[in-house]
Amino acid sequence: FKLVTRWHNKDKSICVGFSKLVEEKRKIHRLNKYVMGECNISSFLKYQYILSVEGNDKDSGLQWKLNSNSVVLMAKPRVTTWLMETTLIPNVHYVLLADNFSDLKKKLIWCNKNQEKCLKIIQNANNFMKQFANKKREEKLEYMVLDKYFNILEQQLIINK
Repeated sequence: FKLVTRWHNKDKSICVGFSKLVEEKRKIHRLNKYVMGECNISSFLKYQYILSVEGNDKDSGLQWKLNSNSVVLMAKPRVTTWLMETTLIPNVHYVLLADNFSDLKKKLIWCNKNQEKCLKIIQNANNFMKQFANKKREEKLEYMVLDKYFNILEQQLIINK
């Protein structure tokens, strides 16, 4: 909400809005003016810069954004999932934004003036994502995590008897 209310229709070079609102939010009529309609991934990939914003938890589209040929701009991640978002390095894997997005215009100007650095950030983001590309290794890791979890759970059940 901070991002959208701050930047929606404030600057021609920045396109920010909601694709849709969930039913409970739709009742809040004042938010409908921020709805821009849905946009598929292939449409987003045409842009040089893409925002990543956490919602109720992580940005569910962060994987494809980091794998794209676009620079990802985002605040420091607060949620960690299998993607290990909190290990991403600001200004190495993505361009760091303030938590309240107040510096978005300033960071876009920086990106436009530093295209070589932006290309390096894209390359670093793509390289970060390569560690998840080996399906067999990922499945093995998943199995190992689940095995460890159930072993710990079993030990706790034995202790609590």
